[in-house]
Amino acid sequence: MDALQRCINELCLYCGKYENEHEGACDNCKWYEKKYERKTLADVLKDCAEDLVQNCKDSACFKEHEDDDGNSYYTDVCPFLDRSDGDVWTAGCLIENPEEWGITRKEV
Repeated sequence: MDALQRCINELCLYCGKYENEHEGACDNCKWYEKKYERKTLADVLKDCAEDLVQNCKDSACFKEHEDDDGNSYYTDVCPFLDRSDGDVWTAGCLIENPEEWGITRKEV
C-alpha cells in the first residue's frame, strides 16, 4: 500500500463514515474518488500542484476577524505561511508563487 492510500485510509478512519460506504455515505467525499482511482505518483503530484495553484488563486492567505472587544483574530490561515515571527501580516509564503511554477503534465 502506498503512502497516499495510507493517508486516505487515515482520513476515512477519522471521518468514520466508511462503515456505511456501501450505503452511499461517502458519495460526496472528495477523497472517496481518489481512494479507488489508481494513478501514478507523477499524476498525483501534478494534481496536488494544480490544487495549490488553484487554492492560491481562489483564497486569501488568511481571513481577519474582529471580536466584540475590537481585537483581531485570524482563521483559515494557509499552512504554507512562514509564521515563525507570529505575525500573519509579515509572514512569507514558503512555496512562493505556485502560478509561476510552470507545471505541465510533460514536466512531471
